[in-house]
Amino acid sequence: MAVNTQLGAPASTDQVQGKYTLVRFIRNEGSVTEGATASTDLYGVQEWNIGDPDIKFTDEVFQQGGGDDAYMVERGHTWPITIDFLKGKAWTQFAALYGISDWGTSGTAAMPFVKKNDYPSFNLECIVRDPDNETHRGSIIALDVVITNINFDHPIDDSLFQVQGYTRFSPVMAPAGSELVYDQYTGDGSTTEFTLSSTPLALLTASEWDQYFYYDELYYVKEKASSASTGTFKRSGYTQATTTLTAGTAPASGTIVQVPYLKATA
Repeated sequence: MAVNTQLGAPASTDQVQGKYTLVRFIRNEGSVTEGATASTDLYGVQEWNIGDPDIKFTDEVFQQGGGDDAYMVERGHTWPITIDFLKGKAWTQFAALYGISDWGTSGTAAMPFVKKNDYPSFNLECIVRDPDNETHRGSIIALDVVITNINFDHPIDDSLFQVQGYTRFSPVMAPAGSELVYDQYTGDGSTTEFTLSSTPLALLTASEWDQYFYYDELYYVKEKASSASTGTFKRSGYTQATTTLTAGTAPASGTIVQVPYLKATA
């Protein structure tokens, strides 16, 4: 669904808030179909928030021979993220964010409040439009969002359910006319070239962003081995030209290659 497309005719059980805003997500490691991974729209969102970053530690660095002239180096950023849902959408939307498709059916009957890891769950795209509800003004994108432990507050009337999480990857403001793409591919041990589903738009260079972006037109490239719990960054070993992504060494059989980037909206 493009950034200027409506949520469509929602079911009678769906509640749509924020008519000028479209909130959607893409699962990090859902079922892999070669190419673009489909996004999922979030219904009943009352508010979303990306807070100021928490910083694990800060160093004051002095240049040799520079006297008392120092500069600060910050490391270990995490940005807190919250999404508030209307009460009726808590169960289905939370399950979707977690990638549990059979919750409440024959497969899964309950979900614990505690998490056992901090693996990224989804990529968030919050799209803002003009009052005509069509003209795209820009988007906020947060990649690799980790869902934290569930904190459930239910004040009965008009209650909200808040999903809390964080990202270690700097959120960005995407310009009008662009949208997030998340391509995934499965390695076979010999293939080194993968065809991207769209032509990536140029991002700020890695040097300007202090390595928030590892490739000038791609947020990152990850490889997730078939035996691994989550993917690992590839800071080198890949090149990209238009829609061709080339690996210096062919990913092993069963390895999932993950590539997020921005494309121009049709």
